[in-house]
Amino acid sequence: SSSSSSSSSSSSPSSSSSSSSAHLHPPPLHPLLSSRAGACHAFSSDADGGISSFGSLSFPPGYAPRPAFDPDMSDRLSCVAADVMKYVGYGAYDACLVLTGPQEQRDLNFQAFKKTQPTDVLSFPSLLTTEPEPGAVDDLYEQYPFESADDPEYEMVSEMMNLGDIFICPRYVEYVLAHDVEGASGDLGYDEWSDLGASGAMKACHDVEGRCAILIVHGLLHLIGFDHLEVEDREIMQKLEEEIVREVLGELVYSEGKI
Repeated sequence: SSSSSSSSSSSSPSSSSSSSSAHLHPPPLHPLLSSRAGACHAFSSDADGGISSFGSLSFPPGYAPRPAFDPDMSDRLSCVAADVMKYVGYGAYDACLVLTGPQEQRDLNFQAFKKTQPTDVLSFPSLLTTEPEPGAVDDLYEQYPFESADDPEYEMVSEMMNLGDIFICPRYVEYVLAHDVEGASGDLGYDEWSDLGASGAMKACHDVEGRCAILIVHGLLHLIGFDHLEVEDREIMQKLEEEIVREVLGELVYSEGKI
């Protein structure tokens, strides 16, 4: 697969008629649900683990991997995720962000997709059971209608409003960044699409945390139904990624590489 919030982070997706956000279709929410304060819950799971568990991968000669990542990084990235969720129209929903170590990320990639190669981000949607069009998730209220907050269906729907889980491996992000900086990225699987969307934004950002923020954009779009298996779908997703990075993450992703 495959910063700092700007003043436009609160922009509405509908603010531009030519916006790529026209592809977003969040379901209408009952007034009791629309006022719900969603959040992205962040966890760290051996994020400081070494790259050795990715087999033959190694950092460029002379590069010294950081011994540990900032323990507050997961909290900052969860705030980034919450801003992105609001921008795409899912601010009332929850999501989960897990910063993993290389071993866990490799195991997840194999368990889910039978792939043995490393990866930077994995997304596991929880509200796409009916395979909606990109940019939409299941309308829970339609499935479980309620009349008031006292109804048991209200509590059930509120607890179900979780878009899913995003797993990001900062150590692998650092590995790719180190090779990019050294100009040794030829073996990292880049193709003609790598200058577009989240991939292009990451190549312009020389900071691990900034790149993780960009990966959150990519991962969250997967949670709401976007994919890049077909050319047309990929073009839509990449244009939307570029819009969100520009409008939500801000120019600091490019100019300073910091959140």
